[in-house]
Amino acid sequence: MKRLYLFILEVMALLSACASVPPGSIPFIYYGHLYIQATLQDSIPVSVVYDTGASHICLDKTFMQSSNFMENRDNNCVAEMIGGGNNDFITVPVIVEPLKITMGPIDYTEEYSPILNFREVIGRHIDGLIGIESFANKIILINYVNEYILPLPELNDSILDGFTKIPAQFKDNRIYVDAELKVDSTQSVKGPFLLDLGAGTPLVLTSPVRESLDLTNKATAQFYSSHYGIGGDGTIGLFRADSFNMLDDLDNVVVYASFSNKGSLSESEKYLGILGNGILSNYDLIIDDLNKSVYARPNQNQNKTYQSSSRSHMNYIDRTDICDGWVVTAIYDKGIAQEAGIEIGDIILSINDRPVKEITWEEQRRGLDLNGDTRFKVIKKDGSTAVYTLHIHHQIL
Repeated sequence: MKRLYLFILEVMALLSACASVPPGSIPFIYYGHLYIQATLQDSIPVSVVYDTGASHICLDKTFMQSSNFMENRDNNCVAEMIGGGNNDFITVPVIVEPLKITMGPIDYTEEYSPILNFREVIGRHIDGLIGIESFANKIILINYVNEYILPLPELNDSILDGFTKIPAQFKDNRIYVDAELKVDSTQSVKGPFLLDLGAGTPLVLTSPVRESLDLTNKATAQFYSSHYGIGGDGTIGLFRADSFNMLDDLDNVVVYASFSNKGSLSESEKYLGILGNGILSNYDLIIDDLNKSVYARPNQNQNKTYQSSSRSHMNYIDRTDICDGWVVTAIYDKGIAQEAGIEIGDIILSINDRPVKEITWEEQRRGLDLNGDTRFKVIKKDGSTAVYTLHIHHQIL
């Protein structure tokens, strides 16, 4: 209960620190994903991620267990789903009853809601996600800098000032935008990319697209993740492309490329890759589901996260909701973490003797700026503890 109370205070502080937003807006907290502080069934506070790569409301398994939400509910129904990991369809439990999510002025009700292990993939701040249906037949403006979604009654010249219409297709409950990735002076990839606000990465190419490229003269990196997408693991390669153009040229882009032979990233029939928040956060977006249109304009985001790759050469997620640490979920081949002996499944307890459970979400969002010799105390799978010193000084790529 104390941890929940502290988390609520932390969320309130983050929201109050955000710039003022227009009346009728839906505030969110941006940290790779759009975390909307919403209400479930009129009374239960939830943190839900907006995901245009999904269709419906989905709830997190740990949230369901900790909130006792499944008491007196029938969860014998199941559904088959597929994600970006190297997996076939997986069977997940489903709540078959109307569930209402309230987000600012918007009420959205779903008749059935799958239950998935989101926190294993994203971390402790997600209770569930809302899919593209949540804003069906609506016009919304997404402002990444001031962190709000604004439902619009209509579009006019004043609202569209500075925006450019992007070639887009609305098909099968997904949005695809036409864009071009210039790998180098001789290779480019041009065509539809899935507009995926549920992806924290800049750009992920499907396996067939990766296989079609000659990366012999490119610096590359590779990591294996135990939780890449729902229900599956996966191997991902990285390289830097000359530029990516959806609206204007973004240069020196770090591109993720799938090695999966199963799952949604194993084929290229519908799209060439996934376009995520690492790139989208550099624009204000208007998604007009009424008229099936997408607009974008450059914003004041100066972070250029699309040019960044890992400096610790590992990925980890905050699981202080169930333990005292952050769980290592990915290790880069031949990186400093692997060479030191850190393994997938290790639980990071402290960094430079500071318990990670004391590191606030706001600090994580700003970045820890680790540099030089950095000590990681971890719990191994066998229950023993170990301390590893990583000399952090450059990106993996």
